[in-house]
Amino acid sequence: MNKIKQLLCILFFLGNSILAIEPIVLTEERGEYPLGSHLEILEDKEGKLTIDDVQKSEMEKLWFKTQSEVPNFGFTKSVYWARFKIESQSKKDYYLEIAYPHLDKIDFYILLDGKNNIHKKAGDYLPFKERDIQHRNFVFLINHSYAINSYYYLRFESGSSMNFPMKIWSITTFSEKKITEMFVMGLYLGIMIVMGIYNLFIWFSVRDKSYFYYVGYIVFITYYQSTYYGITYQYLWFGSPFLYNLIYPSILFLTFLFATTFTSHFLHVKENLPIFHKIYRVLFIVLILGTILPLFISYRIITTNGIVLAIISSIWMYTVGIIMVKRKYRPAKFYIFAWSAFLFGSIILSLKAFGILPVNIFTEYSVQFGSILEVILLSLGLADRINELKEQNEKANAEAVANQRLAIENLKKANKLKDEFLANTSHELRTPLNGIIGIIDSVVQGAAEEIPDTIKDNLLMVIASAKRLSSLINDILDFSKLKNKDLAIQKKTVDIYTLTNIVLKLSKPLIGNKSISIENLTSYDTPFVFADENRVQQILHNLIGNAIKFTDAGKITISSEIIKNGEFLCISIRDTGIGIPMEKKEQIFQSFEQVDGSITRTYGGTGLGLSISKQLIELQGGEIWFESILNQGSTFFFSLPIAQNTQTLIKGSVSIASEETESLVTKEQVISIKSSKRNMDNQLKVLIVDDEPINLQVINNYLAINEYHATQASNGFDALELLKKQKFDLIILDIMMPRMSGYEVCQKIREEYPIHELPIIILTAKDQTTDLVQGYYVGANDYLTKPVSGGELLARIKAHIGLSKINQSFGRFVPLDYLKFLGKESILDVSLGDNVAKEMTILFSDIRSFTNLSESMSPEDNFRFVNGYFKRVSPKVRDHNGLIIKYIGDALMAIYKESPYNALDSAISQLQELNRYNIYRKRRGFNEIQIGIGIHTGFVMMGIVGESNRMQGDAFSDNVNLASRLEGLTKYCGASIIISETVYDKIKEKNKYSIRFLGRAIVKGRNNPISIYEVLDGETTYKLEKKIETLVNFKEAVNAFQEGNLQKSYSLFSNVYSILPEDLIITLYLKSIDEVLIQGIPEDWKGTLQFQGK
Repeated sequence: MNKIKQLLCILFFLGNSILAIEPIVLTEERGEYPLGSHLEILEDKEGKLTIDDVQKSEMEKLWFKTQSEVPNFGFTKSVYWARFKIESQSKKDYYLEIAYPHLDKIDFYILLDGKNNIHKKAGDYLPFKERDIQHRNFVFLINHSYAINSYYYLRFESGSSMNFPMKIWSITTFSEKKITEMFVMGLYLGIMIVMGIYNLFIWFSVRDKSYFYYVGYIVFITYYQSTYYGITYQYLWFGSPFLYNLIYPSILFLTFLFATTFTSHFLHVKENLPIFHKIYRVLFIVLILGTILPLFISYRIITTNGIVLAIISSIWMYTVGIIMVKRKYRPAKFYIFAWSAFLFGSIILSLKAFGILPVNIFTEYSVQFGSILEVILLSLGLADRINELKEQNEKANAEAVANQRLAIENLKKANKLKDEFLANTSHELRTPLNGIIGIIDSVVQGAAEEIPDTIKDNLLMVIASAKRLSSLINDILDFSKLKNKDLAIQKKTVDIYTLTNIVLKLSKPLIGNKSISIENLTSYDTPFVFADENRVQQILHNLIGNAIKFTDAGKITISSEIIKNGEFLCISIRDTGIGIPMEKKEQIFQSFEQVDGSITRTYGGTGLGLSISKQLIELQGGEIWFESILNQGSTFFFSLPIAQNTQTLIKGSVSIASEETESLVTKEQVISIKSSKRNMDNQLKVLIVDDEPINLQVINNYLAINEYHATQASNGFDALELLKKQKFDLIILDIMMPRMSGYEVCQKIREEYPIHELPIIILTAKDQTTDLVQGYYVGANDYLTKPVSGGELLARIKAHIGLSKINQSFGRFVPLDYLKFLGKESILDVSLGDNVAKEMTILFSDIRSFTNLSESMSPEDNFRFVNGYFKRVSPKVRDHNGLIIKYIGDALMAIYKESPYNALDSAISQLQELNRYNIYRKRRGFNEIQIGIGIHTGFVMMGIVGESNRMQGDAFSDNVNLASRLEGLTKYCGASIIISETVYDKIKEKNKYSIRFLGRAIVKGRNNPISIYEVLDGETTYKLEKKIETLVNFKEAVNAFQEGNLQKSYSLFSNVYSILPEDLIITLYLKSIDEVLIQGIPEDWKGTLQFQGK
């Protein structure tokens, strides 16, 4: 009876409070009713009031009348209530429209006879399909059956601006309004899309970045406007309110990001306004951050700051535009007019909202019209800018053409000067070179005094190299003269037979140890030719020299025959050498072209010989050609005109200006210079690999003087054999060697020796980037270009051997096993971001209560203590194939890639070592220390993290975190080792360890419970015996706890506790059971323990 009286009292006061509301009278004639002046508002700062609470009489004093047609309370955390009353004189249905589509949650209550009879929901946190009326704004149906005399309450909660413009519409009027809206918005979207596509096509044509950023601005301003009016939520994100609320703030930032970037490029802010460009760079970074911050920051905060940033960006853009207009930059006028149009539209909308301007289609949609006008004006501005740039380009092109003509003339002059310089330099080189050859040759022949054999051998190599250089210089001189058509031909009658014999005599040293026979089949009666004698000798030298060079064994024949009706003599040189591939036949006479141009070619040369021969023959009126079969041989033919009136000439009377003889160095080994200053065992050992004896000796001399022990190899195969027999500190390796190139040798060496262990310096005559990159690619540490400077060579040897020694020291900080995990050979190969992911077992070990321990110690004692502890336990990780990833204060993190057995054995060994350490500490009067170990198996990412100036190896993943959490549980559970269910399942031989199931627990960072197990091995003898003794009861107690039989579980745990009160997990279970029994067992009981700490 008392309850009925109380209810009647509440209804009486409720009725009195509602009677105070001024009702809205709905009539047949009127179709639109703004609610602003009819609303009463209540602010709920805590957001906890219900519909029953706000109707109570004591809340009446908190309600207040609105002073605006559109209630707007800005960005607030408060929940707002609104109420109004309707008296209907019409039998029509009506719509209640809330024309702000960004409110998160709206609760609409319709009270009939003072009771909460109807409750509807809306808001952008609900899918679109759940709305009462399918519309871009929030619209509720007000049925005429309860609109006669009813009361309405609305509850608003939102992270966006708290404003709720509300109107009641007749259905007919609302439908007419909707048609107008669709027309205007359709027109707006259509124009914006067309302008976007139009400017996108222009960007594809002209590739002007301004168009790209402008198109981006059109896209995002269109999207933003559509979202602001609720269109995108209706048609795009209707089923994804989360994505809608996540993307909407980012679009604001992206709109102004593209707007400011477009402004910067369109008005050339960087060049014209450096200070404003710096401001732009700051805005750019902030706007970029703003696009991703919605993922991490609340909607209210990011939206508030986004509006502030939009205002700052708009001020920056308008200011830049005004300054550029004052500087008379023509496109800036279009820019200012465009932004003014948009600003004007926004002002009109604001004036309409304050009631200063009437409501019509132009004021209602002034922002859209302003935006359209803005886009059109900016497009015109871009077009004008293109025209201006076109005019500038035409002027610049005219100047460029004139400059190009001048540059071509200068290039021609420079090319001529280059050829002259080449010719002059070659001439200048030839004179001192010939002097060197002559002087050294005289010394060798005994012009001064008798010299030791070692010195004589070195001097003979100098002569051979100098003569080779002289030949190359002569070829370069001829090439230069032929190119510039400066070569003079002095024709006379020439005896081919005699000249061939002379050339063959001079060419014999080139045969060396080859099994080659040469036969001159030209007869004594061979006709004379009309040509330049010296040049014909040069041609024969080149062709016969090539035949010898490219023939390892066989026969070379020189013959002749008369052709072309007796007008020409054809001389042929036939060999049984390697032949010429078909693909080379068109290129063989080109300059610098060779049959084998690779670095591994067996045959050297510049590639000028055939090119020069061809030009010399053609200058004398003849031709040259060849026939060849690959691997069978080649025949070169050349023709020269036959001399007329040769009856008076005598055979063999050929005048040779000078005959060259070559002193060939055939010695296979060069005696090393031995230094007696240091014992050989203490010398650093260097292996020199080069096919040129002179190069070997030169480098050997440098090294011997500086007390290095040098070993020589003339090819890659010998070098690899030497490496199998002895250890070297460094290798100096030539690239261009026969049969096996230096690249191949380097690659073979790297299969056995990592780059940090055995440095390799390559020598190359090709100073080209591609060759050097190839050297580094196959594993070289450094390179030197020939000719080698002694000082530079010795400096680099010293540096690389030093680095090799340092690398060995680095292994203590970054173990080689860690590098191998990453697929790296050396710490020098490691880069930020290198990583590998695979399944591994993670072990976390930590000293308990270390903070308390450390407080009683000095910093030095702390370090001594921690390092002494790690000195004892760290080897237990390595002994079981573990890798220590890092030390974290007093904690240790290690991984085991093979099996969890290694991790378990390692953990037990660590505990056993700790027990021995504690005995030692106890004897010394120190407190014992305890550690906890957590072990889990799962996929782990290992790699290099940090930044470019500070990097470290690390391992992380959710599985690493779980291992850390398991270690943290050891403290609460009184256990030394806790493993996860994954580790337990992978242990096939479970009898190997003493393990007890601790139950299921929810740890920090995990929503689902996990099963945890304690490994008893490694515990002190007392604890181990007691835990094994109580194992059966403990298991039954845990099972009973999980099944919800808490009385039984409590009893069993109590029995275990009486035997081993130090077992903290039992105390934890007993406390948990007490709490559950007090509160009552929940229906969804899962039998889990809760751990929210580490």
